[in-house]
Amino acid sequence: ELKSFITKGRGKAFIVKHEALSQGKGIFLTKSFENINPTQRYVVQKYITQPYLLDGLKFDLRIYALVYGCSPLRIFIYKEGLARLATEPYKSPTKGNMKNLYMHLTNYAINKKSNNFIFNNDAEQAEVGHKRSLSCVWQYIDDNGGDSYSVQNKIRKIIVKTLCAVQPQLS
Repeated sequence: ELKSFITKGRGKAFIVKHEALSQGKGIFLTKSFENINPTQRYVVQKYITQPYLLDGLKFDLRIYALVYGCSPLRIFIYKEGLARLATEPYKSPTKGNMKNLYMHLTNYAINKKSNNFIFNNDAEQAEVGHKRSLSCVWQYIDDNGGDSYSVQNKIRKIIVKTLCAVQPQLS
């Protein structure tokens, strides 16, 4: 099934994550099923080759939600969060750069080892460094012609729908 999924991708990149590892360990990009060990268990997903970039860098968001009631379901989504940035300017995956984890992954455990990693010690400069505040990202989106309010609403809806899906198991 996985082989068919990747083969149908015809040269598209996939991100492969080992099921039992964390902090970026064992993650790799591939365009070929032959690079995946069939005796291992992985999470495999299509790699987004044209992501929205922050200062030319890939990033991910850490958004925190607290479930403080299950029946009825009650959720608190914290206003602030975190963005983790890659440390190498992003380029679409090619044979020559697919192994550059500093470009393609945003994991702190990986990027803190990069010579380019900038640690921000000044809370007043939220737009500096490779870990930034969520409010800084919303401001960046708005300043660059986007609509952060719409993005935030979509994220809230995803959080609610995800928790509604598992709510029976939480109760």
